[in-house]
Amino acid sequence: MQNHVKVYLKHFGYSAGEYIPCENCGGTGSDIHHLKFRSQGGGDNIANLMCLCRDCHHEVHFGTKIKTDDLIEKHLRLLGIEKATIADDEQHEVTPDGKIIFKHEK
Repeated sequence: MQNHVKVYLKHFGYSAGEYIPCENCGGTGSDIHHLKFRSQGGGDNIANLMCLCRDCHHEVHFGTKIKTDDLIEKHLRLLGIEKATIADDEQHEVTPDGKIIFKHEK
């Protein structure tokens, strides 16, 4: 099992094979998605990991219907973080220890 999957399961108290809802549509989650892609420096911390069903995960990477800022807002609500007014992926940063830093609008 990959590290980012272990991090997600441990944080929310799930075990492998257990039903996990997709954080976007509520369907059956199957993939742990990096909100900030690993190729762009995103880490395996819970603030950067989101469970998605296969369809939503595919749409995030190859489609145009699901926007990253919408996913971030949903994930922040799940984590209990109130401030979720993000215009796009360039306005926040996830530190290696899982903290989310918001860049203020000018």
